[in-house]
Amino acid sequence: MARLPPRQNQTMLSAIMLHLGILTMVSILAAVFVLTLLVRPADQAGGPPLQDLAKSVKARLSGGVTSDGKKPSERSEADSPRFLVRFQNNPDAEKALREFRENRGRGQASFRNWAMETESFHSFELVGVTPSGEAILIYTAPMSVSDNAEALRQLTRQLTETSGVLYADPYPFTRQSALSP
Repeated sequence: MARLPPRQNQTMLSAIMLHLGILTMVSILAAVFVLTLLVRPADQAGGPPLQDLAKSVKARLSGGVTSDGKKPSERSEADSPRFLVRFQNNPDAEKALREFRENRGRGQASFRNWAMETESFHSFELVGVTPSGEAILIYTAPMSVSDNAEALRQLTRQLTETSGVLYADPYPFTRQSALSP
């Protein structure tokens, strides 16, 4: 077997190192792409950003009908009033919050089932849980309550008068324009 001159060995080694560097950079860029577009951060509710985009495109292409056959509401989730709710001595609601932390879909389904049995929570949907265990709920009824401060106060009273609710507060998540009379 013929030996290559030292200069050619060094050139081949440089080429191999260049290829390994390029493969490493491509792998890093692919990981960044996956983490930013396909994975939702743990502190945010909902699905991955691309899934949210796909749902909105699908709703527009299907003539305003979502995958479950319902018409989307006129306002977006960002415009819906949000409530921070602390449950105490309410095992079913607390179980739904624990399930939400482990599996968002299962937790939302569990909360939805509990809300159907609890009249004052019929029009609320679980969208998050704070690190201290408070539920973040949005009001999903078709009426536009986010523009009316009195309606927000009524909803807050409705929630706080429910057995097992320690407090409910809409203000940390409501735009300031919605609070002005």
